[in-house]
Amino acid sequence: MNYANYSLIRLFWQIGQRINSEILNQERAAYGKQIVSTVSTQLTERFGRNFSLRNVRRMMQFSEQFPDFSEIQPFCTKLSWSHCVELLPLKTKEAKFFYANLVCSQRTII
Repeated sequence: MNYANYSLIRLFWQIGQRINSEILNQERAAYGKQIVSTVSTQLTERFGRNFSLRNVRRMMQFSEQFPDFSEIQPFCTKLSWSHCVELLPLKTKEAKFFYANLVCSQRTII
């Protein structure tokens, strides 16, 4: 089991979920763009480059597409954050789960 992948994906999901629900209140107002940019800048200054504006937006999108973390949790020990990002543009949840399962079945954890 790869706890590093799990921990990172869980953290990024929580950040996205928190921004969406607590900061933006599930709305996309014009001021939201500036807020997300400010949050990204603050996180980057404090924790490093993983919190670029682009990546923070991906975190938000990830938590929107998987509002219940338990849905994606079984994959988190075998998928990297990069794999999760690749799932985001897929149109349906079925497609996302199909490709997540495919990657998991073909990956070996060292």
